[in-house]
Parts: sequence; structure tokens; C-alpha cells
Amino acid sequence: MRKAFVRLLVIMAAVGTFAALGCSPLTPVGTIYGSAVDERSVGQQSYDRRVRTSIEAKYAQDSDVSYWGTSVFVYMGDVYLAGEYDTEANRDKAIQIARGVEGVRNVYTYFLPKKDSACSFTDRQQMRASINYELYGADGVTATNVELAIIQCDVVLFGIVGSQAEIDKAVSLVKKVDGVQNVKSFLRLMHKAPPAGATPAKTKS
Repeated sequence: MRKAFVRLLVIMAAVGTFAALGCSPLTPVGTIYGSAVDERSVGQQSYDRRVRTSIEAKYAQDSDVSYWGTSVFVYMGDVYLAGEYDTEANRDKAIQIARGVEGVRNVYTYFLPKKDSACSFTDRQQMRASINYELYGADGVTATNVELAIIQCDVVLFGIVGSQAEIDKAVSLVKKVDGVQNVKSFLRLMHKAPPAGATPAKTKS
């Protein structure tokens, strides 16, 4: 039963990837199930979506930015970028563009230099399905508030959740999933600063 459910999630994740042609294919189309019980107000969610859309539109218009390889997440005006880059100049341009969008407070990043990865597209979809299975099946985790990106074999978590215990549990569950090499958490609490160790990105002058 468990294997059948995971296979279903793999299919749904793959369909979601290709359905998201209006935005970065690494950016999850929400989460797999319905709308989130979001910690933000409806107005703040709308504001964050506008900022995210503006950044993605600017990426699509700039030939120096790897639009197809950069995921964009926005919470309370703070922008989180995750993906791979060809050159440091490409990475810095992506940060610069995001920082220049009206309404952006800070920009945080998780970028890796592009290389051949041990994790194939299929591996990443399997990992995504397994992670969603674990999060949605866990008590004490509001899985619809947790978004993720998979960069090579690393998993990056984003979102606003209700407690530090929820953050700790989500990270612990993801670390146990087969194939996951590293987990970076940008999960945060409402009205709290981003997690310890998260510092705004800097670009070279």
C-alpha cells in the first residue's frame, strides 16, 4: 500500500513539474494537496505571490539568469532562491534582480555550482514523493505549509510553520528519506526572523 501511494505521488509530482511552465519547473506548484492552512494573512499571501511573480518574470526576460534552474519562494517579503548556477556572475545576477524588486526585504540563497549529479530527474521525483508521504503522514507537521526544492541530492525546506518543534520534526523526517544527502531548512516561525545561520545573500561589487 505504501509503495503504491509513493508511486502515485511520483506521478503527481512529475505532472506538477511540467504543468508549471508559467514558472520555474523547480518551484513546487503549491504542495500536492489543496490549499495550505497558511500562517500568513490572505493579504500577505497575495503580496508575497506578487513579489514572486515579479522576480520570475524578470528572470524570464534576462538571458544571464538560469530561469529554468532557479526556484523562488517568498515569505513576509523575504525572498529565498534555490538552484544551480553556471558561473558566479549568473548567480550574482539572479540575486541582484531579486533584490531590486519592489517590496523585497531580504534575499536568502541556496545555490550549488552546476555539475553532473548522482540524483537523476527520476530520483528527485521519487525523493519528493517520499518526502511528501512522510510529511503528510506525520503528526505535528502541517505539511501544506512546507515547500521544498531538491538541488542535486540536497533538499531545501521553506515555509512558515507553527512551532520550533514542527521545524525540528520536519527536518528529521526529511533527513531519513533515501537518497537525501543534505537538508537545509529555511523554515521559520510567524513574526520571527529567518532561522539561525540564514544570512542575506551578498553579491560581488
